[in-house]
Amino acid sequence: MKTTTSFLDKIMPTFGNHRENIPIYSDSQKMFVSAHYTSAAGNMYFKGLRFTDRIVMIEKVGLYKNFTYIDSIELFAFDGGNKVLIGKVDYEKTFYSADRIKEDAKTILSSYIENSAKLAGEFIDSRYAIDRAAQMVEAMYDNPLRTAISLKSAYKELLLEE
Repeated sequence: MKTTTSFLDKIMPTFGNHRENIPIYSDSQKMFVSAHYTSAAGNMYFKGLRFTDRIVMIEKVGLYKNFTYIDSIELFAFDGGNKVLIGKVDYEKTFYSADRIKEDAKTILSSYIENSAKLAGEFIDSRYAIDRAAQMVEAMYDNPLRTAISLKSAYKELLLEE
């Protein structure tokens, strides 16, 4: 069997060879999908990855029979080239709702902005923090491919590390 290391071989290997763990962009969900696996019971799980140049959100999603559930979301800020956890919500197999996830992410982010300002001795109006958080969360859903391209290959390492 001929072995090559072309990009096509990494993302679409021939039968019997493993695929490299590269996130796949899902246009319908407006996010990258990574870390797929199937449980012994036949349920499928994956991580959904959304990000901008300022924040990363990881959605842990489960597919059970004909239903999609959200298990948790984690929101990260960047510190140089590293991710720093700024908030997490555990849903315990709640039916997937993009609107609920967006609202929870906005709440986490606005709280982070306000608390960081207080710690720095700055005054930030609560409405400003809420509006800015909403803009950043909406940007994650806007055009993630453009963001991935602007971050070059760094997004892969930032998003796949545990």
